[in-house]
Amino acid sequence: MDKSWINAPITSKTFRDGAKNFISFARVRSIRGLIKCPCKKCCLSKWLDLESAHGDILRHGFLPGYTEWTVHGEHKISLPPSQSTNVNVEETVFGQEDIRGLVRDALGKNSLPSDSTQLGDTMMEGDTEESAENGDHGDEGVSYKKLLEECDKELYAGCKYSNLSFILHLYHIKCIGGISNKTFSMILELLRDAFPHLTALPSSAYEAKKFTKDLGLGYEKIHACPNDCMLYWDDRAGQQSCHICKSSRYKSDEVGGSSKSRKSNKPVKVLRYFPLIPRLKRLYKCEKTAKDMRWHDTGRTKDGKLRHPVDGLA
Repeated sequence: MDKSWINAPITSKTFRDGAKNFISFARVRSIRGLIKCPCKKCCLSKWLDLESAHGDILRHGFLPGYTEWTVHGEHKISLPPSQSTNVNVEETVFGQEDIRGLVRDALGKNSLPSDSTQLGDTMMEGDTEESAENGDHGDEGVSYKKLLEECDKELYAGCKYSNLSFILHLYHIKCIGGISNKTFSMILELLRDAFPHLTALPSSAYEAKKFTKDLGLGYEKIHACPNDCMLYWDDRAGQQSCHICKSSRYKSDEVGGSSKSRKSNKPVKVLRYFPLIPRLKRLYKCEKTAKDMRWHDTGRTKDGKLRHPVDGLA
């Protein structure tokens, strides 16, 4: 796509046409009609609706230097000349090797066995012979063996997607598009009904979530006060009401349309907590991110000059 219009005068037809084309591009990848405004004033710091963003661009100009629209969904993947022919960029976003990479990083090994049956004979990174003998990671090994098998199975004969990659594609679209669990379950039911041979597809959003949980992408649910006074956690996990504002922990259901109500087992508010330690472990297990995590010690210049916050005194 030609982006030379970015440097054209804002009153010119070239700039106006280019801004219109950008809005059309961003519309497809907008989140509920909102995008980060790339005008010179907002500098990608504000979420605006498409019409307002278009007006700001025409009024203030387009952010100089922003030629790769990654914030608005553009993906640029540079490949060696020998691999660049007949490659669809959209297909490489979640290629087969990327899916195997997810499994490999979650497994914590630099390489996976070529045959999924060999996985049971390998030890997890950081395991000792004693822990392996005691079966401390037995359940984890079974989960990863299952994931590797799903990664090798074609969705159907001749399909470019494996069972695992197709499910992750669907779940990725669900998250990016803000699709509700109910709607996602209906889509899965329709796919299974239209293509009965796709037996590997999960039957509901709940089943899809269970499938991705084996990759370590889960979270913990912690009940919270509706007024954000407290969390029902640790020594207060068993409380039925907030000790500050006295609000009930659970929702109330009306009984038979009368004014009487009874407490249900549904919490009023839930906090979804992403545990820190598993995330840090995942960052250090992945070869690419582990290098960045060690940069402060192994990659920076240590000459006593202040170039980065890490150069300062703790």
